[in-house]
Amino acid sequence: MDGERVVVLAAHPDDETLGAGGAMLVHRAHGDRVHVVVATEGVTARHPETGRQEECLRRAMARLGVDSVRTLALPDQRLDSLPCWRSSRRSTTCWRACVPPSSTSTRRLT
Repeated sequence: MDGERVVVLAAHPDDETLGAGGAMLVHRAHGDRVHVVVATEGVTARHPETGRQEECLRRAMARLGVDSVRTLALPDQRLDSLPCWRSSRRSTTCWRACVPPSSTSTRRLT
C-alpha cells in the first residue's frame, strides 16, 4: 500500500519546521508523502532579501525528507494589500498539485 499524502500549510518560512517538523518526521517514517506549502516569503515586511529565507527553507525540508516544497511567495504581513483572487488562485493551483482530486482519505497517526 502506498503511503498517505500529507500537506503542511504554513504562513511563513520556518513555521512549518517549528510547528510540524516532528509530525513530518513521523509521517515520513510511516512511508507517507509529505508536501509543504508556505504562503508568504516571510521577510519583506522587514527587508527585501528573500533569497536566504528560501535557501534555508529548502535546506530544512531536505533534512526532513519532504517530497516537495512550494511557496506562494505572497508578501509578508501584507496579504490585505492583494486582490483576493490572486492569493486564492495561487493557493488553489498549489493545492491541486499536492492533492489530486481523487485523493480523499485521511488518517490519524496514533
